[in-house]
Amino acid sequence: DAIRHDSYRTLIGAKIFDIKTQEPKVIRVLNAYVHKTEKAYNQGLNALVAPFLVCMNEMDAFYCSHRLLEEMVPTYSMSYELGRQRFYLGARAACYLADRVLHEVDPELRECLLKYKLFTGSTTPVSNFHNMYTFRHMQVLALSAQPLEEVIQLWDLFFALGLHMHVVAYVAQLILIRHKLMDEKANLNDHLNQHVWPKVNARAVTSLTTYLMPKLSDELVEDLKDHVTDRELCLRLVSEYLKV
Repeated sequence: DAIRHDSYRTLIGAKIFDIKTQEPKVIRVLNAYVHKTEKAYNQGLNALVAPFLVCMNEMDAFYCSHRLLEEMVPTYSMSYELGRQRFYLGARAACYLADRVLHEVDPELRECLLKYKLFTGSTTPVSNFHNMYTFRHMQVLALSAQPLEEVIQLWDLFFALGLHMHVVAYVAQLILIRHKLMDEKANLNDHLNQHVWPKVNARAVTSLTTYLMPKLSDELVEDLKDHVTDRELCLRLVSEYLKV
């Protein structure tokens, strides 16, 4: 039931992914993954299998999805409960890492973004902003953006240089529209809302992402690389994130 609740809305609007014909494949791949791993289904996993179904047959898509989630980014299929809150562990840790990347490469933009008063139930400006806008991108490794064919090109970058690169690529997308976000009259929802997120230009995002990486501190780079597989690191990062 949880899979079917998500499957029908997988990458709605993507021109190269016809949900009417692809939904049965999404359901079968996810059911196979859940049965093989004996894990509960986490919301958002439907999006992560879609690019594979665009590029290959169903059996290969299952194999690649399984390897992605179990070997390459296992923390992204983990959930964690703290009090009454349930976290998608890897994605929540990635929100804090995105904030640290932004702080190191463009502190002025970060300060501007955090000044907005958002009502998300969070108690701090950092978690307010990232709960509202960043989390959905972290959860699905950039697949909440469009067009899908450009995002798939970004996935080529992630697979080539490391899946952690999706965090830096998200910050790169913010910087590419910096002039709009820094406008005193700007409304974040007019630029960062899920339905109006700027169309991805893979070449521009890739260029800026690879430019930003050498500017990051060694400690941050290590945390970026490790968070996709290290559960204990993610737990520490989430704990820090909730206090910022």
